[in-house]
Amino acid sequence: PWSANVVAPSPLVWNNRVIQSAGYGAGSIVLEITGESGSWQTSEIAKYAPSKGIASEQQTPVLCGDFLIGIQPKDAGPLREQLVAADASGQILWASGAQLRLGLGPYMLCGDRLLALNDDGELFLLRVAREGWELLDRRIIIEGAADAWGPLALTETGILLARDETRLVCYDLRGGVR
Repeated sequence: PWSANVVAPSPLVWNNRVIQSAGYGAGSIVLEITGESGSWQTSEIAKYAPSKGIASEQQTPVLCGDFLIGIQPKDAGPLREQLVAADASGQILWASGAQLRLGLGPYMLCGDRLLALNDDGELFLLRVAREGWELLDRRIIIEGAADAWGPLALTETGILLARDETRLVCYDLRGGVR
């Protein structure tokens, strides 16, 4: 019941639900899976246009306790490129607003902290909760970045790997770029 031309985000499984999103106008769909092994059934819980519910063009939304975090696609109207939180049905709980637009991501959750890199190579550290978000820090880690969309990787020692279309940086979260 849902059609998407390009699907970059992976499906997100949350309890007995599957949430799939895509860019280029597709938005998202939330399916519920019921039954037992060998007799699975699915039902559509919700389907959203990009400006109406959680959607993503590039990165997979992440589960943060009892809510989802994602970045809306470029075609999400007034929610374009904003960080959003959504409930289990994909309904948006809050959006970061025009003062925090993150492009296509990437982002990763570390407890109640979210690391997010915008297209221009600026890294944001945010505290996220079901009720809202708080900016804790921000800094440019890739000078002159172009299309910094690649997934982030974080080591146990606090080294963050981030890239744009031509460079990879190792950023020590305790002290700067290496």
